Amino acid sequence: HLVSATPSSGSFDRGGIEITMVPGNSPFYKIGLEEGDVVVDVNGTRVNTVQEFIQALQVASKERPNIRIDRRRSDGKIDPIYIDVK
Repeated sequence: HLVSATPSSGSFDRGGIEITMVPGNSPFYKIGLEEGDVVVDVNGTRVNTVQEFIQALQVASKERPNIRIDRRRSDGKIDPIYIDVK
């Protein structure tokens, strides 16, 4: 598994997927995703399932030289991750 996630149901719930496991050797670990993060969108595309997340990453990597993943931290604040896909 690259990452395990479930639909978000936390107190700050506004959709997204909650990251429940990030193996130390996965690309998601290397970009900074952590257990408890809630991924809400990829380059402005909302995601509510792991499949939508993966699909949004694939589309974004073909459209632009960089990707922005918006994740909500446990305090409810959005903390974006930026990835170069050149």
